Amino acid sequence: MLDEPNHTPEPPSGPPTDRVGRSLLEAAALDGPKQQAYLASLDEASPGLAAEVRELLPFLEQYERQMELRPAPEPEAGDLVGGYRLVQVLGEGGFGRVWRAQTTAEGMPDVALKLIKAGTDTAAVLRRFRRERDVLAQLGHSGIASIKDAGRSDGGRPYLVMELVDGPEITAYVRQAELQPAATLALFVRVCRAVEHAHDRGILHRDLKPSNVLVLEEDGEPRPKVIDFGIASVLAADDDPGASRTEDGRRIGSPLWMSPEQAGVGGAAVDARSDVFALGRLLHCLLVGSPAVDLGNVPSGLEFEALEDLFMRDAPSPRREARVRGVDPVPKALDAIVRRASATHHDHRYPSAQELREDVERYLAGELVLAAPPGIVKQSGYWLRRHRAALIPAAALLLGLAGVLASAEHGRALSREANKRLEATVSFQASLLDNLEGAALAPALEGELLEQLAVRLPPSPDREMLLAAVERAIDPVALARSVIARGVLDPVQALIEAELGSGRAETAQLAVSMIEARRRFGLDFERGELAEQALGLIEAVYGANSAETRNVLLELANVARRSGELERARTYFERLRSFGGNLGADTRRAGTYGLAQVWIDEGRPDKAEPALLELLAELEAPGIDPNRQTVNAWVSLAAVYEGRLDHPRALEAYERAVELVTEGHLASDFPGRGPEIGLARTRSALGDLEGARVLLEEIVEDLCQTLGVEDDRTTIALSSLARARQATADFAGALEAMDRASLGHEARATAGHPTSLQLRAERVQLLATLGRCEEALALCDASLELAHLNLPVGHEVTAKLLLRRVVALAGLAQLDEALAALDASLAIYEARFAPGHAKLVEPYALAAQLFEGLDAMRPDQGFGERARVYRELLE
Repeated sequence: MLDEPNHTPEPPSGPPTDRVGRSLLEAAALDGPKQQAYLASLDEASPGLAAEVRELLPFLEQYERQMELRPAPEPEAGDLVGGYRLVQVLGEGGFGRVWRAQTTAEGMPDVALKLIKAGTDTAAVLRRFRRERDVLAQLGHSGIASIKDAGRSDGGRPYLVMELVDGPEITAYVRQAELQPAATLALFVRVCRAVEHAHDRGILHRDLKPSNVLVLEEDGEPRPKVIDFGIASVLAADDDPGASRTEDGRRIGSPLWMSPEQAGVGGAAVDARSDVFALGRLLHCLLVGSPAVDLGNVPSGLEFEALEDLFMRDAPSPRREARVRGVDPVPKALDAIVRRASATHHDHRYPSAQELREDVERYLAGELVLAAPPGIVKQSGYWLRRHRAALIPAAALLLGLAGVLASAEHGRALSREANKRLEATVSFQASLLDNLEGAALAPALEGELLEQLAVRLPPSPDREMLLAAVERAIDPVALARSVIARGVLDPVQALIEAELGSGRAETAQLAVSMIEARRRFGLDFERGELAEQALGLIEAVYGANSAETRNVLLELANVARRSGELERARTYFERLRSFGGNLGADTRRAGTYGLAQVWIDEGRPDKAEPALLELLAELEAPGIDPNRQTVNAWVSLAAVYEGRLDHPRALEAYERAVELVTEGHLASDFPGRGPEIGLARTRSALGDLEGARVLLEEIVEDLCQTLGVEDDRTTIALSSLARARQATADFAGALEAMDRASLGHEARATAGHPTSLQLRAERVQLLATLGRCEEALALCDASLELAHLNLPVGHEVTAKLLLRRVVALAGLAQLDEALAALDASLAIYEARFAPGHAKLVEPYALAAQLFEGLDAMRPDQGFGERARVYRELLE
């Protein structure tokens, strides 16, 4: 943020009359509270001078009003204004007219002369005119039309003389010159640099639009020039509401291009991001050929009211508009840049014109851009463009091979020629799998699908609405996974299965590549006998202590753990613990850490704790630098202590993990500042509720800025913040944090995504706490239906939702239904977790509370005994 200019006046030096005159003019240039603040400061600096200014100010204002009423003829072509002869009118606004003018000096280029119209030179207009003069005097950039002179005409009207930009508007130039997209973006980058220059000097333009960006050609190169700083403002010094309105309350600016905050919507301050919004709208127009919004059917004078409705929607998509208009397609990355720049929410835009310009330059350089769409791994089809030549024939080859394998009898001997083709194919496929990047393919595949739909859908009134609905419904990452799995990985797996018994080194190579590719794409390798056979072949070919065997063992162990096959996972991790060779020490540590995780999952902290302490003794030994595994081990140990409700020791473990992360700049497997979130959670459990809340507030602010509010890691932090606020009785703040955490998760919740349904469970709890039990119950029942449809039977999220249903039903005094929901939830929890597991604390505590309440109401039905049982289990 730029420093706020200092408006405290210093007593002017020089003769007394000059001092009074300068102070009088400075006071007259201000209005309302700013003028009063100036005079009050002048009272302190020089009481005598202030008294003279106060005495003369009414006379100056009266003189200005008389000047407003004095008739003055409008100048005509050929008239002299100062030392300039007017040639022709170039443009006209509400308050001024811009002329092309010739200087009376020989050999000087023509200039642009801006002259206030007769009858419009009110005090407010004069202040705007002086502001433009002062602003232009501070700017010196090749992309901004410079000021040459200023003065008053013989009729007393002020004028400005500026560099003449004798060229078309930027949109007209791009159209007439038939610029290619890259050249258009290069031109736009120059505009951004000019705006950056103004921002660096604390100046906002506030009226960026095509007619205020003109293009000259110099030595055959287009040079954009930003003009008309008539409503520019000084950052932090001119952010009062009146700065954006005329004296009669009308807003200043151009409705098609102005930001919500300039239009008085949303309440955010006008700052550099307001100009970024206009630049985003300008880029939209350059790419598509028309403004982002259409106000053509809005009656004159009602444009701003129409904008308020438009600002409630998402930023328009140039990609979609290009499809509608049939112009050159807008790539996904560029669409994301435009939509981020012109985001409705002030905080969701680029913070500066510089960051917008740098992202456009990344796009031009073929690099990943920062403005990735929410929820998608940041930008996309670059890999596809680099590898398209290899990918298409490879995919065809794989699919063809799958067909051959499907039609052949299992185990049929291949001919010598087929063996040669197979060896070449396997080698090529392994190389292809090693270089596939599924996340990068996702947006490209989505774009291809939408473009094909746009071509094939017949014209109809609902066509665009349907395309938009499809685009919203698509999960690009899931789409990419499906295409890769069915088109590439499944045929490869079929080949491996057919060839496992052959003992070929090529098959082992392909199995290693395929398992690693599935790990990258989030697709688990088929477990059971096939996995064991593949592992056996890889060990036989590469060796029992090879890196290939180690990597496959670790992946199979993690897959088994994720799928709940803890016994199989334990077997794999124990094999890793006994690993030998050069990789032995690191691999054994990975096995120990994995075993500890399995024991934690099984609710056996008595075995997990010594394993983790043994591991940490080795990792923290003198001469060994801390690494990612060290942080992971401390966080896991803290989780063990949390499970035992040993919060002081959990606090020590989390503090050590955070210390390692912050001092050593180490990452961990717990993303989004996970160790610090655990630290805040433990502080809260130890009674430091306010300290926990303050830490989480800082974490959330950081993650929202660096990752975005819709990132899963930010979601975790926001849900933790909601709980912290709830613990400090800030229920409204808790609901606000939960609302932000839910952004972008509704579509995933509808698809049964566990994390998204978990968020819904937390929201149900919060609504019930606020007494909104009917709303909580409706949301809970809808979420349970989605869980039953999409999640495996007995999933932990289903148990959590049933537990939240108990709370909502109890709040509505529907106790029998609450009791049934509790029994169903307890059945899942007790089937999943061993006695003593920390996950059982919450359901047991709720059970004890509910049964105690029921016993008070129905003392003869045995509820008191059930309450006592759960209290004992808690102890």
